[in-house]
Amino acid sequence: KGSYTYSCYRCHTTGASKVKTSEFQAYPGIEGSWAEAGIGCEGCHGPSSAHAASPSSVKPPKEGKATCSNCHARDRNDSISTYPWNNRVEWQPRTVNSISTGFIRHREQGDMMAASKHKNLACVTCHDPHKGVYFDQGGLKASVTCQTCHTGKEITGHETSKTKAECTDCHMPKAARNGDQLTAYVSEQSAHYWKVITDSITMFDNLDDINSTSNPPVTYKFIKTDGNGMSGLTLDYTCKQCHTDKSVAWASKYAKGMHAGITTVKGSGAAPAAYTLGQNYPNPFNPSTTIRYAIPRASQVTLKVYSMTGALVATVVNAQKDAGWHEAKFNAGTLASGIYIYRLTAGDFSYTRKMMLLK
Repeated sequence: KGSYTYSCYRCHTTGASKVKTSEFQAYPGIEGSWAEAGIGCEGCHGPSSAHAASPSSVKPPKEGKATCSNCHARDRNDSISTYPWNNRVEWQPRTVNSISTGFIRHREQGDMMAASKHKNLACVTCHDPHKGVYFDQGGLKASVTCQTCHTGKEITGHETSKTKAECTDCHMPKAARNGDQLTAYVSEQSAHYWKVITDSITMFDNLDDINSTSNPPVTYKFIKTDGNGMSGLTLDYTCKQCHTDKSVAWASKYAKGMHAGITTVKGSGAAPAAYTLGQNYPNPFNPSTTIRYAIPRASQVTLKVYSMTGALVATVVNAQKDAGWHEAKFNAGTLASGIYIYRLTAGDFSYTRKMMLLK
């Protein structure tokens, strides 16, 4: 269905070209060709046959760490194309469970980072590019956390012993959409702005309209930037992912003191508005961890843990549960270190997350 164009496969292959070689003539749906499926060494380091022949004396043409935004960004101006929204982060509207919402378009981490206070950091500060992105939690380095740089910061009002909140839950909410969204305010890819806009505005107030140069022009929506080119995310992404029955005006009262002065946030006692599967805490863990989830109505719930090969290793929950927030303890004392997948199923809802066991 459709065509696999250069603009797509150049970021999913190594040695991508618009030229269709003889090996690809049998595939009319592919625009051109590539040398290797997937991202190999030369995908980041450039042609390196000379380095492979003399690895100790010849370096690859590219260091590698500076090339992430070649793909983890969108519509960058280059010698071929010019975009009126260069370096801007595109946002796309969605309707989820009759709620008008929207998410950042996928793989724009580089553009977000460029509009943040962390723009001078390298992706490799937190990510190991030689680890599997999908199966290794984005290649995150276990030795680097937010507290590595931000020492002495406390999550007041969201103590980890009570709510299992982590820095990234609020500062890197899953506001970018790759395939599908989990709820009206939660998708699959983490934002890379880190800034939380604590004003009482919604996501729709944080958008700019920019027209394309086509005839007739097409209007696209982008996350706002301030006079210094900085951006952030509104409280519907950071707070309403959990406080689903609250407004951004309510959230703003508490968010302004998120790191000082807030000791508790009172809930309404109302049932959650959507199914939610939280990230386990602690993570990485050894040997036990806690998994929180929410169900908006009474349901038969299963929570199962699988190995990366798909083998079922544990059934943590298999019971009828009332509407509300629940948590389950998982003990992996008999399992080997590695990445595991846990899946929540309730009614017609199903969602998975990954967790890391480190012994």
